[in-house]
Amino acid sequence: MAEVARDREGVVCVDLFAPSQQLYAEAYRQGRSLTINGVYLSDAGESKLAEKIFPALFAEAAPPELSPT
Repeated sequence: MAEVARDREGVVCVDLFAPSQQLYAEAYRQGRSLTINGVYLSDAGESKLAEKIFPALFAEAAPPELSPT
């Protein structure tokens, strides 16, 4: 996918697999879950993943409102 996206002007491919695996592993080590049922992200899970997506799309740090409280 990344290779195809590179060939298209204005198309960005964001790898979410590696960052999400790291986030899940970190949450597991801390005894937390990033999902509400093992599949769908919780609010905290969405915020954590958004922190990874935002810089990949916009080349700048995610705004504070994306950080979990």
